[in-house]
Amino acid sequence: MLKKLKAQLKKNNVTTSLSAKAAIVNRPQNRIASLLIEKGLLPYIEEACSLLDIDCQIIECVAALVRQDGKDFCLHELDMRQIKDINYLFGGYILPDIDSIYIAQYVPDRFIKPRPKIMQLTSGELLFNVLHELRHAWQFKYHHEQFYTKNAIGNECINDPAEIDADAFAIAYLFSEKTPFNLNDVPVIAPDICYQSSLDGNKRWDGAEKLAHEYELFTDVKSLKLKAPMIIKSAIYGRK
Repeated sequence: MLKKLKAQLKKNNVTTSLSAKAAIVNRPQNRIASLLIEKGLLPYIEEACSLLDIDCQIIECVAALVRQDGKDFCLHELDMRQIKDINYLFGGYILPDIDSIYIAQYVPDRFIKPRPKIMQLTSGELLFNVLHELRHAWQFKYHHEQFYTKNAIGNECINDPAEIDADAFAIAYLFSEKTPFNLNDVPVIAPDICYQSSLDGNKRWDGAEKLAHEYELFTDVKSLKLKAPMIIKSAIYGRK
């Protein structure tokens, strides 16, 4: 998510505020989280940075990212006592002015009824969220005035140009010939991607098709779009 940095440093054993000051104080030794490297995602991250012509970001994996009491925090351990409402968990966060990205390992599956359940993201889902945040870094570097006029949160993200563009890039790259991933590899976020795409007037699909052409990626966006209604239906009626 794109955030205006107002939070002050606030740290205990399991939480750190998401702010430039906190990120600098707690900067990891390695630029790319070891978890992402262990999962074999480093080559895709480096290539995406090259395609976007941006510096490789400092990417840290944390247990969870949560918005509470008007501030955003990362949880280094999944401690439910620190989470007031799991609906305020989210998958990625960027501090663009210091090239830092946070990626959550756990997010809520909002299609599980009657109450969302916290799920661990797959390798494909972690990469999708990294790609999404890398596109935000591109927006910040090259089109700041166009994309950084508003900080969208919650349902505002559905029609927010910055979020649509970031999702479109992640779709175009993740489901291209560059990676081995398909919709089956992103079981938690696939329904959310498809659902938002159905509400935004196909802007995410159209954007993905355009970006695939721009970056010479072979992404079958039309096939993804055709599968979307069934994925949404399966998520709504099949999740328990």
